[in-house]
Amino acid sequence: MTITTTDSPVSAPVVVPQWQRRQFVDRLASRIRDIYIAEVDRWNSRQGRRSRYRPGPKWDGGRDSGGRHHKAVWPKIAEFVLNRELDEARFIRAQFEKAAYQPQPNQLTNERAVGQYLDSVRQLPGELERALLIQGRSAVVAFETLRATSQWHDNLVWAYVLSDLRNELTALFRFCVAASVGLPHVQLLFHDAALAEYLRHRVVYDRIWGEHIPESLRVEAAAILVV
Repeated sequence: MTITTTDSPVSAPVVVPQWQRRQFVDRLASRIRDIYIAEVDRWNSRQGRRSRYRPGPKWDGGRDSGGRHHKAVWPKIAEFVLNRELDEARFIRAQFEKAAYQPQPNQLTNERAVGQYLDSVRQLPGELERALLIQGRSAVVAFETLRATSQWHDNLVWAYVLSDLRNELTALFRFCVAASVGLPHVQLLFHDAALAEYLRHRVVYDRIWGEHIPESLRVEAAAILVV
């Protein structure tokens, strides 16, 4: 499937307000906390333990039983992940894959952790290339099928196909196609998830998906990464 962008040239730098970036980081921090808990539970299960893990004030912030006050660690990890453009789920999972001892949250902000992550994503370019091809074919089939049976205008057909969550399409793919065919309301639906998805592998997406990525998304992502 050929996708062409309708974005107009960028005439001025995009500046993301600090509150908007902070909001993005806060959402990422919350997601990282959830992923870490899930990975600890999965790791414990492999060790034959059934207890549910809870981080407590040492990692969540607040005062512990000894009266000591702690600052939440998750925003720091989120900044680390964001600034290095890491996939948070893959990054945390990589720390647990071969761990003999439970990785602690404060171990997620060092270069050793990044090295383990990089070892786990060597096949990523091929995965993203296949994802684009598979999703492109799937979207075209859904589009052609619905157009033949509904006789709707093409834009309405695309809007339905891209908004239908039963179609196995990523938020980024939906956003990119919506941009290419001029459906701003569909772009808005998937904007936040698409931006987060793009930020995880920005360099690889730019290389593999190329012009399919709208310039507006590239510029917004670059602005978020500028502290």
